[in-house]
Amino acid sequence: MLEKYEPYLPKSFKGYCEPFLGGGAMFIWAYKTSPNAKFILNDVNEPIMNIYRAIKNDNDKFCSVLDTLSGEYLPLDPPPKPLKKGATQEEKEALAKIKKETKEFEKQHKNGVENDWRRLYELNPTRRSFYFKTRIDYQYHFDKFNSTEEAATLYFLMKTGFNGIWQLKGRANEDKALGRFNTPCGLMNQTAKVYDKENVLEWHKALQNATLLTGDFKDTIRHIKEGFYVFMDPPYRGSFADYGTQSDDQFQDSVVKFAHQCRDKGALTLLSNREMDDGFFEERADGDTIVKFDVTYTAGRRKANVDENGNEIFTATKAEEILMIGKKT
Repeated sequence: MLEKYEPYLPKSFKGYCEPFLGGGAMFIWAYKTSPNAKFILNDVNEPIMNIYRAIKNDNDKFCSVLDTLSGEYLPLDPPPKPLKKGATQEEKEALAKIKKETKEFEKQHKNGVENDWRRLYELNPTRRSFYFKTRIDYQYHFDKFNSTEEAATLYFLMKTGFNGIWQLKGRANEDKALGRFNTPCGLMNQTAKVYDKENVLEWHKALQNATLLTGDFKDTIRHIKEGFYVFMDPPYRGSFADYGTQSDDQFQDSVVKFAHQCRDKGALTLLSNREMDDGFFEERADGDTIVKFDVTYTAGRRKANVDENGNEIFTATKAEEILMIGKKT
């Protein structure tokens, strides 16, 4: 989206604030544009912010943990590749047999209602069993980690998990893992590396001049001054992603009001969100400019069917997004 936003981005600014940091792509753009600016980065998601803190303050250890996990993971066998179009009946039956045997093998090793992934990994060390064994460690045995080790383990799971999805464990209240990362494994088709170490080093450098906060986005208002650039990318209206936050219209209304507060303090504000063709943002624009973009969502896509080869088919979702631009006149 940065290319589409480019005509509306500032050429320079005294400070930058991102109240919903998430993946932080806009922050990296802001850092490259004005590296000496003051940066205020916030997200209510504490585990994500702890990853950024580890990269900023303990990057060598962070990368060391990732290298260890990657070194054990990469030599392991990945799941069987999806069949190509025109696969023979013999190939289809062979793949179906592998899937059935895997499922039956995993069912034989249950610990309560869940698979005993530690035991499964001992018996059959694959990328799949390593992923879930590591996820169990992160969910239930996190007390053995220091903050950097915990952050690096989560980062590894995010890099090998399904399609950039953020899912949280939400079972019984007495479950120790309640609210912890619970996304299933992804395709696990990495070849040479799991993560981009050069990119992490770039983040380490960029974060040195940043204040990292974990809290309500509205609390960042005290940092906003004239000449700031404020970019807001909150959980979208009607979002199917589970960010552990509200995403109803009351929440969205408070985000728009916050954007106007920042604008009235002399900041350039950009607010991105999903267009639902009901005039919600137009009714609340208060003089701000609204532009719209066609987009296709792939993160969080849903399984739609199974193809002729038995492969799961996932459908991407077409949508329209808005960018609300506010500038004090």
